[in-house]
Amino acid sequence: MSIKMLSCMISLLCIVTGILGDCENIRILNKKLQYTNRLEYMKYNFPINYTIRVHREEVLRASKVTRLMQRYNATESDLQKLWWFTSNNIVKRIRDVLPKKHPSYNYTTDLQNIMEETLNTTEDDVLDTWIPGGIVHDIMSRLRSPEEKRPLKSVKPKTLLDNCFKVMDMLFSAICKLH
Repeated sequence: MSIKMLSCMISLLCIVTGILGDCENIRILNKKLQYTNRLEYMKYNFPINYTIRVHREEVLRASKVTRLMQRYNATESDLQKLWWFTSNNIVKRIRDVLPKKHPSYNYTTDLQNIMEETLNTTEDDVLDTWIPGGIVHDIMSRLRSPEEKRPLKSVKPKTLLDNCFKVMDMLFSAICKLH
């Protein structure tokens, strides 16, 4: 009995520690993704009407998250993992178009470092944690298969980070007490 109890306590401690570590990084991202930063680094430092070509699945909006919850019964945990993955990809795409001396390059590098620290796994490990056949697993599979030709859409960098911020607030504010 005491071994089972100890095992349960260790498992619970690992889960709580993981959540607290994620929350610390979410709080840092919350500060870095504030409106004034998004405006300065993603709007003012880019040419007018500048867009980045991304796959439709990479644009994770609050309405899409709500739809995934309601129609497909996606769990909050799976949606949080999807958010980390898509947000990291979006920041990479933005950073990839920037020259190293661009005023927004260091900002996007900081964002990406925080996200990658939290992911702390390879994409294969993240994908393996989902049950095959679930909607989040399907989205991840489509995002990870470069050979599949999917239409791209043009989105402004600020809009991409606005969505990133809104969905982060939606998925993590209660857990991490952002307000």
